[in-house]
Amino acid sequence: MSGGDAAARDGGGLEEEADGRLWVHETDEGDRARFVLGMRGERSERGERTLCCVGVNPSTARPGELDPTSRSVARLAAAHGFDGWRLFNLYAQRATDPGRLHKRMNRGLHARNLACLERELGELEEPVVWAAWGTLIESRPWLVDCLGDLARVVERCGGRWVAMGTLTQAGHPRHPLYLRGDSAMVAFKPVRAGMAEQARAALREVANADDAVFLQRYFKTGPGEYAEGDTFLGVRVPQTRRIARRFKGMAQAERLELVRSPWHEERLLGLLLMVEAYRAGDEGERERIYQDYLDHTAWVNNWDLVDVTAHHIVGAHLWGQGLAPLRELAGSQSLWERRIAVVATWHFIRQGEHGPTLELAAGLLRDPEDLMHKAVGWMLREVGKRDLEAEEGFLQVHYQAMPRTMLRYAIERFPEERRQAYLKGRV
Repeated sequence: MSGGDAAARDGGGLEEEADGRLWVHETDEGDRARFVLGMRGERSERGERTLCCVGVNPSTARPGELDPTSRSVARLAAAHGFDGWRLFNLYAQRATDPGRLHKRMNRGLHARNLACLERELGELEEPVVWAAWGTLIESRPWLVDCLGDLARVVERCGGRWVAMGTLTQAGHPRHPLYLRGDSAMVAFKPVRAGMAEQARAALREVANADDAVFLQRYFKTGPGEYAEGDTFLGVRVPQTRRIARRFKGMAQAERLELVRSPWHEERLLGLLLMVEAYRAGDEGERERIYQDYLDHTAWVNNWDLVDVTAHHIVGAHLWGQGLAPLRELAGSQSLWERRIAVVATWHFIRQGEHGPTLELAAGLLRDPEDLMHKAVGWMLREVGKRDLEAEEGFLQVHYQAMPRTMLRYAIERFPEERRQAYLKGRV
């Protein structure tokens, strides 16, 4: 660390003189978090020509010991005519690898980070705030929520958002390490409020009218059919999954906005993003996603939407927590909630526990819906893949009362002679 005396600032920050200029630097007591790093401008005591950069999280840089990112920030600030710079972050934890960030946001740390940002921006007249987090914002789902809080601070302080160069494919501003000195500075709106709209646009870019017609028929959307009134853009599932990978940083509120869409592919995209966020989330985030999923079952209203999500969210969340919610769903008047209950047990089956599947299957033998016959038969078949004796034990008690489709699905993988014996009632 270069320079002379260090002086305490209001709010706990430090300024350290170096080469006639003042460092702006604030960390926590153990230097495990950094809230601001930069240099005051030379031409103005209030630093009106200071560029404020927002990254994802701090690494190792300190006054006089800049790392590649902070050196790039200083270089680009000077290239655009700013005589000072300050580097902030969405989250203040020091980590050389964003993959090592806290699994769960430390709200106290986040609050201090926001307070520092508001104090520092309050010293500037019409602060220019450079968005520079790159795709690293996708490292943790809650970083998007951090961005929303920072954006509100910037708005209160009268700040103006900018980015440099072109945006990434997912709409994120470029990281300083990947920008040339002559990269243009352009107006920018934080993507928190616009990712759902960008995702909708991405779906429409790959939509195909012929596929839309086919999917309308395939998913039985006609009068009196199980998906009556559902509407399709004409986007195949692999394309939707590719788009989902581009928008992993979307906030939960925007995921739910997609889930509530009248367009099937938008609902699928929102649900796929919820599955990914559940996998990556901490305990609190998972509880929130699980509850949101149950609150939105009216929009999880086709078999494909259920089958790619129920076991990943409902099943995973209820593993080891009791079956009361599954029993309630299995007794619902909604076809889709009953299917959610059964498919959710796939997670249990994969963990080696087939009791919940067999219990629900026994209670659904007289379900009137063909899609339930298929779902129950499918889950019985999954039980048999891992424990054939358990599946056959269930079948020998119930197969003569089972709907034909349910039985056919359950015994699909059986040797032909054994399969025929069940079909002909000779077991």
